Amino acid sequence: MSDGLLLPDIEWVDHGFALFDLKGFQRQFQNGIFERWFAPELSQQLQQLLPGHKISTIIRRIQKRGYYIIQAANPEPKAFQPLVYEFALSLGTISGVEYLVLNVHDLSVLSEKEAMVQSHSNMVEKNNRVLHDKAQLLKEKND
Repeated sequence: MSDGLLLPDIEWVDHGFALFDLKGFQRQFQNGIFERWFAPELSQQLQQLLPGHKISTIIRRIQKRGYYIIQAANPEPKAFQPLVYEFALSLGTISGVEYLVLNVHDLSVLSEKEAMVQSHSNMVEKNNRVLHDKAQLLKEKND
């Protein structure tokens, strides 16, 4: 597939983007972000990219709902690779040819924020327990 068929802005999006054919689920196109995040030998076929997920199940769910979303941790992140991915799959047609469209989002920042919120919640709970204990001590002294 020629890159000229796609909008030139696809290289400027901040997430990975790839197109897979519907016969062998071979990658036909990817943007620069996708290329940087995934080794070419691992991303040629959709099944290599999503081990443990049946392609037939993915396609059935896309046909039923219009999309399929998977979240997965990156087992061995390298520089400039996300720690957590969200794979959003759908069907799309370009120049009369139907493709499986894969958008990959970096959820690392969201995961880091969730961890910070959890840490903050733990601190608040601990401080509340300490305050409660101190309040109990003051109450006992005043009684």
